Amino acid sequence: MIKVKLIVMALCAVWTFQAGAEFTFIDGVAAVVDSNPVTVSEVKAAAKVLSEMGNRDTTCREALEYMVDMNILEKEAGERGLKVTDEEVETAIKAVATRNNFSYRQLKEVIEAKGIPFSVYRNIVKYELLKDRFIRSVIQPETMVGPSDVRALYSELHKQGLRPVSVVVFVGRNRKQVSKARLLLTEEKDFKHVNQEFPEVVSTPIKNVWPEDLNPQVKTVLQNLKPGEMSDIFQIGEKWGFVLFTGLDDNDSAQKIPPEVYSRLEQMALLKKINEELKRKLARFRTKHFVEFLQVPGCEEPLANNKQ
Repeated sequence: MIKVKLIVMALCAVWTFQAGAEFTFIDGVAAVVDSNPVTVSEVKAAAKVLSEMGNRDTTCREALEYMVDMNILEKEAGERGLKVTDEEVETAIKAVATRNNFSYRQLKEVIEAKGIPFSVYRNIVKYELLKDRFIRSVIQPETMVGPSDVRALYSELHKQGLRPVSVVVFVGRNRKQVSKARLLLTEEKDFKHVNQEFPEVVSTPIKNVWPEDLNPQVKTVLQNLKPGEMSDIFQIGEKWGFVLFTGLDDNDSAQKIPPEVYSRLEQMALLKKINEELKRKLARFRTKHFVEFLQVPGCEEPLANNKQ
């Protein structure tokens, strides 16, 4: 494939002409993918969106790499006849708004209030849909996991101290009744008796579940508990509840996988393999395209260019 360098991009800036004035700087170029510039403002906006999506701070470098991969995968997916329509993007954005109890306009206003151009957010939604389509069409059919993959993943998680947990979640509408149920459980340590005394407080035992799969509020509360401890009362939607941390998978051998989590581990192992293969493919795709990273304030680590 012939790769063409755009000499003009060496200026590292996008300029616009205004009547009665000379050129005015409006944005910087962070990278060039073939003939497409990736601007600094796009990278900064993408970092904000990705931080919201991942619930963690996204670095400038990560956002820049993401935007470059976006440009490359759009080309590669297009060559395979894969595309995402504007209607599909709008449907996805409306679904996000609905899940957050917003109208479409309210979601747009919230996004723009964070300093994120809605066009950048929309492009990221489109890319995520396209990436999912690429995975399902190209990568997933060729990716398989077996018992050895599941055991290897469980062993890896085991070494990191990440193990299934068992909890009992107590929930009721009346805060006072929930408080009394918690006091009784503190005194008697028998949640079945609590169920008999306070039938309106529903207890739900959950055995051997990954903390990531718990309700976000329960997961947060659990982080401050040790096995055998109870949480304080907290609000869950319109109800009240508390959590009893009943146990942590303490198998000395990572090969003894609790049956309750095996299918979930299979899904996690498959997702891990898919993500690894996607990274390999994106790395190979980069060698087919002209990619140049330019100096961007805030991106401290040097970025490898592919100028051919």
